[in-house]
Amino acid sequence: MTVRRLIFFAALVLFVSLILWRGRSAEIVQIGVLFDSGETSEAVISKQALQSVILAMEYFNSRSSSFEMRPVPIYQSDPVSAVDHAPSDISALITGPGVTFSANIAKISKERGIPVISLAAGSLIPGKESLVFRPRPGTGGFVLGREAARRGVKTYSVIVSGFDSGYVQEFIRDFEAGLGGVPPRRTIVFGEGLEKQIAHFDRIISGMDAMLLALPDWPAVIAFRELRLKSPGIPIFASNRVISHRSLMLAGNLGKDFLSAAVPPGKKFLGSDGFYKFVTETYGDHIPVCILAMGYDGAAMLSAALEAAKSADRASLAGALSGLEKIESSAGPVLVNDRGDLAVKSCVMSLEAGGWTPVKELCGQGTGRENQ
Repeated sequence: MTVRRLIFFAALVLFVSLILWRGRSAEIVQIGVLFDSGETSEAVISKQALQSVILAMEYFNSRSSSFEMRPVPIYQSDPVSAVDHAPSDISALITGPGVTFSANIAKISKERGIPVISLAAGSLIPGKESLVFRPRPGTGGFVLGREAARRGVKTYSVIVSGFDSGYVQEFIRDFEAGLGGVPPRRTIVFGEGLEKQIAHFDRIISGMDAMLLALPDWPAVIAFRELRLKSPGIPIFASNRVISHRSLMLAGNLGKDFLSAAVPPGKKFLGSDGFYKFVTETYGDHIPVCILAMGYDGAAMLSAALEAAKSADRASLAGALSGLEKIESSAGPVLVNDRGDLAVKSCVMSLEAGGWTPVKELCGQGTGRENQ
């Protein structure tokens, strides 16, 4: 057989193999998306975060021939019921930013042998030893506390509500740590009877260098507006639960020195072939980019693990998630820490005319404390 014929047959075999590979259907991977059916004050943010995960699955599916992640919405207010209602062929679960819900899921995830991607922050959520993995482990409080220290803040008051108490307490502790251990002077609970509580704002803001809001989006912006009218120059720091599509609309033109913290995406994510354009051109731009990025990174962890495991089996997927060392995240290449969480760093965000915008000089200066 001549060399020419050998080359021809080798090329033919390669061509046929390629055709067969391209013709192979992608393996369907069922992913349970747990929507907390309880009506809570942060429900809008939680739903947008989980919608972002589902959109990111669609994006990854369009770029993979090996696996097709298929979301299976599960609506339950009780975590145990949520796992019990999950179909047996579910390969993994994804939960929203609620700390209490995710912490309770984590208590049974290892027992049931099902890996969980949790969008919740804080140390109450266990790590990969319980098969829980997170794209946003930090509350952002430490970064905001450092910014408050840079501004010379010595005294501040806190406004809280009854939502997600585990997250709120840790966010305030992280802010204190970033500020050098300085506790708040006063605390007020912002709940029912808003008019009566707003009447006390003069007292809690008097003599303060700053205010700290540990509230969901719309109560936080209402509190911000009232505080800004009473003290136009005071900086107001807020937890990242304030970031939503409603912030700018409710704040109006009073947004100066209204600060939060989040992980902003990189140029590739925002580029012509990136996820942000994929979403906005198809579905609109109602979800803030930082929330889209969080959902994207949760799906990116799953996608990377599926490619590594080459299987939708729960045990194989859990092992692959535990073995991840680095992924291509919304912010670019990011390491996975020893807890199984992305080692991302928060930036100070400011509410501007175009929405929540990173303060460039206050990005990328983290010590690591903010994502622990």
